[in-house]
Amino acid sequence: MTNLARWTQRLGEQEMPILAYTAQEIALYTEREDSSSVEMAQIILRDSAMTARVLKLANSSYFNPAGHPMRTISRAVVVLGYDVVKSLCLSIALINSLLKDSPQEARVMQLMAQSFHAAMQARSLAVACRNRAPEEVYVAALLSHLGEMAFWCFGGDQAENLDAALRSGLDPAQAELKVLGFRLARLTENLNREWNLSALLSESTDNDRDVRVRQVRLGRELSQQAEQGWDHPGVKRVLGRMAKEAGLSLEQMSEIAYRSNEQAARSAQDYGAASLVRLIPQPDPSTPEVIEADEPESDVLHPDPLLQLQILREVAPLFEGRIDINLLFNMVLEGIHRGIGMDRTLLALVTPDRKRIRAKYTLGQGQHELMQSFHFPLEGSREDIFSLILERAEPLWFDPDTARRDLVGLITPAIGGALGETAFLAVPLVAQRRTIGLIYADRGPSQRALDEESFSSFKHFCQQANLGLSLVARG
Repeated sequence: MTNLARWTQRLGEQEMPILAYTAQEIALYTEREDSSSVEMAQIILRDSAMTARVLKLANSSYFNPAGHPMRTISRAVVVLGYDVVKSLCLSIALINSLLKDSPQEARVMQLMAQSFHAAMQARSLAVACRNRAPEEVYVAALLSHLGEMAFWCFGGDQAENLDAALRSGLDPAQAELKVLGFRLARLTENLNREWNLSALLSESTDNDRDVRVRQVRLGRELSQQAEQGWDHPGVKRVLGRMAKEAGLSLEQMSEIAYRSNEQAARSAQDYGAASLVRLIPQPDPSTPEVIEADEPESDVLHPDPLLQLQILREVAPLFEGRIDINLLFNMVLEGIHRGIGMDRTLLALVTPDRKRIRAKYTLGQGQHELMQSFHFPLEGSREDIFSLILERAEPLWFDPDTARRDLVGLITPAIGGALGETAFLAVPLVAQRRTIGLIYADRGPSQRALDEESFSSFKHFCQQANLGLSLVARG
């Protein structure tokens, strides 16, 4: 295995697995013709920090100039679209993977600031050129230094050796080949290909016939030249080429570039990278304000009555016109998970032969495992707890410490093995007077108690799902 291949494997499996996994998951869903907003939302909702950051960005003035609040990831995906949400997620995952203490932190930060600035400039140029996919240009520019950033962050002794070679005056190309045996640009190419990040980035940057490639390259060049100062002659030359590309005057293009620069600095905080603000060169000599980074999001979600109300208000318009029942289900689950503060939330459906029940959507801790394990035979109401819930068609708050002995006996070995000895809430889903499934939630992983208020809120959210089923059944 070559040194380049070893580095590619190491970064994907050991150093940056979250970015690699997130990118591959997003690419899988965005490239499928039958992909849905529900699936994209579920990728984001697996990570509470990602969820909070995407919602913050979705409600920023840049992405939401009308100021209509978006309280659920499901709605944000629908309103902003796949491409925008993909660029948000990749940006956040990149920042989270690389913003950490490193002996070469200065190099990492400088490259990240340059990439972030380049991406904003390239996106604005793409919009000015009426490119139908400006987010594709943004992602390609953002990731164009990925290999370099990853190496300087995780390079260890080799990074120290390369740093020494560069400080001795060696040309970067010579230094990289001498110390590593490959150019860091090749590492970017490998990571991009292995992680399926950006088809546009895979294309040759020497291809002047592709306008998107030119937009990426010009965004990068402007960000590099601006580091010499916005009054540097190189900046004016690049702006002139950008103006020609967009069919605008130099003054018009300059104004767009200044706004993009300002936006890059302003949104760095929203992306969770306030430390980049001072590294993005500003046309205005005044130093931009650096805002302290937000507190990290906890994996444990606590009840938030205001958020519950906001999500219910966001659900209400879904009943106007034709109902997207899958979107409704996902928003209800998100309300239960984030608003009521449940560790695990799922919607399960009865199989057509009514012999089994299996999870269709899951949110929360260990949701992959929960999706696989929540698949139980329906033995009959006197044999297992889920058969009883479906037969009675009534909400249930089950607590193994206080439940009647006959109910505790309905927790079969399969159910107990999959869910553990935990209290849970469940409400049947009813369509045309027939139970077709249920919504389930618990706080088992955090071992927090359930309470009457949570049960009441849970039933209210489930009522929305059942209302949607009833309206769909009416046609």
